[in-house]
Amino acid sequence: SDFIFVSNSLYVEFEKYVKLTKNDLKGNVHIINNSVGEIFEEHTYNSDCNKVFDFITIRNNMDSSTYCIDLVCKLAEKNPKLKFLIIGKGKIFEHIHKPNNVTLINDFLQHNEMLKRIDSAKCALMLTRRDTQGVMSCELATYGIPLITSDLSVCHEIFDGLDNISY
Repeated sequence: SDFIFVSNSLYVEFEKYVKLTKNDLKGNVHIINNSVGEIFEEHTYNSDCNKVFDFITIRNNMDSSTYCIDLVCKLAEKNPKLKFLIIGKGKIFEHIHKPNNVTLINDFLQHNEMLKRIDSAKCALMLTRRDTQGVMSCELATYGIPLITSDLSVCHEIFDGLDNISY
């Protein structure tokens, strides 16, 4: 068998829980990072245009606890003078309070629709509790917007060396 992982961090987690020896895996493990959408490579974040929001968070599945929408809302509540934009689909706000300084677009956006929204924010806030790589975070980093993410080994693996990343 061949084993394909999107990050070395995910492979390390796999080793913790699956009882295979290094010899069992020798030559059969491949780390292939996910690719980003072409539009994020071809275009660049416009830091000079008018910024409506301080932070943007884009998560397709907002209901997954992995993507920390609850923590984004706690940050918004603690910082009522800042403006947050959350884009994604889900029912989380049927279960938790959406702060007044959070604007929600409860929808999926195509990549080209996202660029204008991304440019309207000063910074991307892409927190995660446990992510394998975070394709949207990678796309935002590639696009060039300053990005804040969680201080996890997988985030360091993917983003260390980039100037626009904070943990």
